Amino acid sequence: MRQAVEVAEKLPAMIGNALEQIPSVAGEIGEKAKEAIKASLQTAVDAYQGALRFSRDAIIAAKEGVIGASEAARQALNTAITGLQNAVDYSIKVTEQVFNTLENLPEAAGKTIEKLRTELKAFISTLIPSAGSQTNHNVMKPEPRADNK
Repeated sequence: MRQAVEVAEKLPAMIGNALEQIPSVAGEIGEKAKEAIKASLQTAVDAYQGALRFSRDAIIAAKEGVIGASEAARQALNTAITGLQNAVDYSIKVTEQVFNTLENLPEAAGKTIEKLRTELKAFISTLIPSAGSQTNHNVMKPEPRADNK
């Protein structure tokens, strides 16, 4: 019983410590998301630049009389532009999801705190009933005296 009371007394501090770490965890998530977004954008840019180089080479080949090279260059450029646009759109979606998650963390943490607080109070009340709920009305009644008849 005493151990349960000690644990119950320590729980709010333990919960508080865990909840204080939410911002740093959210910060880490945000940093990792930024890195992932940068990497996806860099990959798209690299692909776009590669396609541009290929297009330039194809245009040079077309000028030198290679048949169909200009069409290949045009297709390569269109593919590069489409790939870049898709990568940018994806990065924007990822960014929005990350920020939505980070914005909702405080509200979710608040709800969690309230739920834990309520559960903790209920748990503690089962261990240590409050004085008001166990008032024995007979305790306060004075004993009748023999000389007060």
